[in-house]
Amino acid sequence: MQARSSSLPSPERGEAARAEATTHGHHALCLSQARAVVADVACHGIAEITRACAVIADRTDDPSEAHSARALRGILEGEQT
Repeated sequence: MQARSSSLPSPERGEAARAEATTHGHHALCLSQARAVVADVACHGIAEITRACAVIADRTDDPSEAHSARALRGILEGEQT
């Protein structure tokens, strides 16, 4: 996966994250639920954690949290291939 040059999500990535959050699960995760999934990774599958990372990166106001979520998502997507 290529490194992203921007620390803030682009509108295109935001749309993709929202679409992924609603199409790959039974329901869309809210930001607090996504944070809980990432905080307790041992109890969740890679797909659910990846989806939570997409939600966090798209919805958080904290650039550092968004960067960490994108980094974790990149690692997990590499594991799935």
